[in-house]
Amino acid sequence: MAHSKKAYVEDYDSDLEPVYLENRNPRMPTVYLAKDHPLHPKVNPGTSYVYYTRPTQPQMRELLQAGEAMSRGEVDEEEGELSIEGMLELVPGDYLWTRNEFGSRKPEDDVSVSWVLSPEKRSEQTKARLDEARDMFMGPEDEITETSVRFERLKPTPKPVKTGTRCWTLGTSLEPNTNIEAPCANGKWKGQTTELHETTRAVVTASTSMAMEDMAHAPAEVQEVLKGEFERNGTAPLGSKDNYAYHTVQCNLAYAGTSMEGQMGRRYAGPHRDGKDCPGHYSTMIARSRLPRNYRPPRLILPGLGVYCNLFDFLGFTFQAMHDHLGTPPYPSPGTPSSPKAYRFALIHYTPERVAAAETRQRIGALPNIHAFLAPEMRSSGAERDIVRRLQTDSFANFLRDGPWIMQDEGYTNYVGRVCYLVIRYLLLQAPEPLQFELDPTTLAQAISYMKADGNRTTVDSWEMAPPVQEDPSNERNAKREECERRTKEHMFKHGSMIPHYFTKNAWIREEAKRRYGDSAASTSSASRVVDVEESLDADQTVEETMDAEPARSVVGKQPGTVEVDAEDGAGAATYNLRKRKRVDPVDNDIDSDDEVAEPSQHGQSGESRRVSKRRKRAVEHVDAGSTGDGSSAELLEEDSISPPWTKILVKKKPKGRKVAAPKPGGKFVELYIVVDALEEEVLDLRMELQAMADLEALDEDDEGTYEDIKDSLDGANEAIELGGTGPSALDGIGTIVKAGHKLSRYIGQEENRLRMMRMTLIRSQTAMRGW
Repeated sequence: MAHSKKAYVEDYDSDLEPVYLENRNPRMPTVYLAKDHPLHPKVNPGTSYVYYTRPTQPQMRELLQAGEAMSRGEVDEEEGELSIEGMLELVPGDYLWTRNEFGSRKPEDDVSVSWVLSPEKRSEQTKARLDEARDMFMGPEDEITETSVRFERLKPTPKPVKTGTRCWTLGTSLEPNTNIEAPCANGKWKGQTTELHETTRAVVTASTSMAMEDMAHAPAEVQEVLKGEFERNGTAPLGSKDNYAYHTVQCNLAYAGTSMEGQMGRRYAGPHRDGKDCPGHYSTMIARSRLPRNYRPPRLILPGLGVYCNLFDFLGFTFQAMHDHLGTPPYPSPGTPSSPKAYRFALIHYTPERVAAAETRQRIGALPNIHAFLAPEMRSSGAERDIVRRLQTDSFANFLRDGPWIMQDEGYTNYVGRVCYLVIRYLLLQAPEPLQFELDPTTLAQAISYMKADGNRTTVDSWEMAPPVQEDPSNERNAKREECERRTKEHMFKHGSMIPHYFTKNAWIREEAKRRYGDSAASTSSASRVVDVEESLDADQTVEETMDAEPARSVVGKQPGTVEVDAEDGAGAATYNLRKRKRVDPVDNDIDSDDEVAEPSQHGQSGESRRVSKRRKRAVEHVDAGSTGDGSSAELLEEDSISPPWTKILVKKKPKGRKVAAPKPGGKFVELYIVVDALEEEVLDLRMELQAMADLEALDEDDEGTYEDIKDSLDGANEAIELGGTGPSALDGIGTIVKAGHKLSRYIGQEENRLRMMRMTLIRSQTAMRGW
């Protein structure tokens, strides 16, 4: 590939000055030096750099493909890792911003992409705590070998993110199929405290406190929005009572001088992007490696943006991990012998999108024979007045029991107080409306006390942004929550529209960009503004062909030069196995932001059922809505937020001769309760979707008849349920809802509405099917 010594945008703004980087790849964005950037925090003096982003589908797709190509770029012959030639090194005090070409182009509206915090900005206390935690993790020096450290030899054996890797989730984990969030498996408490608990808590608390020092140097707007979102959702403060920015942490360990990819897997150390991260949050990488002198420090590279950072001890590198990135291991300098005790010890703090949006089900505790959850509707100001589903309990991790091992006492007790508030509020929502129940968070906080370590009893803090029970526009807490929600939505658009991966995978953000910036954002040509660059594409491949090419997909281990890409992320990332009536996640677990491997006790003998081979999307997908087989030959329906509008969904009729499982004798009341409960909720949700679309969507004349037919069919299903239909009638009701949902998605719903309705129909109907 050709390289250029100079590349720049002709009409850059007057506050910027081009930075010329020798041999910089022309597909990397041009970097500009910002003079006195107004958003650069005064507490972290340094240099601000800016690059331009054009939020249009063609350019975003080009940037996405360029990032993948750069990740597979030239390899440094001496180190055997990705070459950094032509890239910009970010050093302590540096900030990288991106500017929207279609926006105001004022520096006040720039979006922060990454920043670097110097070790000198750390407090001596946090440094000492991290050193102590690392030594507890690694063990005595004479017990460290190339193949294991103390943490890996503890009992019970710590569970890595993926078998065969040296990466461990130490904070919370999110089960993809069930959408359940809870402390990770390594923090489970089974009646007595173990060394695994103590080590986990030491690493999580020390590293999170240090990561919050990095967030304290974030742009002021970022801090305000994330604090408001944390308060509004009542999120558990991981690691530190002051933590509002990171919801989980992962430890990555690699023996120095060998390929990190070989120890951590290509998915975790090789080029990748964390497609399930929140676009408005950031990931912070902190390293405290155990290295002899004359070792080159590990490095983190953002190849698509053409920047990198050397991870010196205690240095913090904060970045948006939805951009392509990869890490390189430390190496001894020439002439320095390698040491069997040299290790890269790094911690990454991040926030999954579903966790940030409070869309998960938090397993908070246990009651007799059931799990206790904080469901999304319980944390929402507009919580629906429905009954929380009762679930069976067993040895699953939960926040009330296992939270102390990943939180400080004050943060944990405040979280418990908020959980109590949300549970009580949820119960009050079910009371008759004329009684107008209300709940005072200050009074409730004063009623909940706990014993501090010094032996004194104190109360939990009051929740300033607790959602009220009654909908009162004059309520001050309501006003604060609504303002936080508004700012968060704007913040997500502002940041998400600058991230190629997120922009190309989410229809809503493209529509919003088109609405704001007009037809320019919907242009089908790139209209490149880069000049004075050498040809960077093959002669046989035009720019248009590059733009229109399908995003690259590859499988780990397929070939050494490929890149693992979360091609299925976004609104269309879900795959549904209709024979088993459950949702399956097509993406393997990620090191930084993706989910933890399924535990054998929770999902059968192994987590293999979660690994589903990716299949190319077709214009027509077949759905077997009546199969009850074992699913060994099940066909998959894949949702894609950018599927063509002519995509159809066909329902295959059940083959003749296939037997349907007969209802088991006895327990008719339980069967009736399960079926009716599932169908009632299903019909209610679909009717609400139908009404919302009727209010928002302008129906064509040809669609009005179909709309009325669907509405009638739902009314009929609802009426049948109210009359107590059971047995075959109940199963027919499920079939009616499934077919109605398909019709509705074809004639009315947009791609996101279709995905949401399919998720509700398929997952919830599974509960009713189990009753037969």
